[in-house]
Amino acid sequence: HIAASFMFAAYVPGAITSVVLYLPFFVFAAVTICREFEVQPRAAIIAAAIGAAPMLLQGISVLADGRRLLW
Repeated sequence: HIAASFMFAAYVPGAITSVVLYLPFFVFAAVTICREFEVQPRAAIIAAAIGAAPMLLQGISVLADGRRLLW
């Protein structure tokens, strides 16, 4: 939602929720996981990037081509 807001230079539904709710929760969860399970921050960032990659690719496909699915 945040990327789409920048791409369209307009408000996209869900953009405020993602900034106000999801980003702080992600930071809290990532810090907690790193502390409680002794995970290195770099490893947590890499894992998050790998997990987010399919969603990012799907979003780019929808925004750039107007397609709903990659295949």
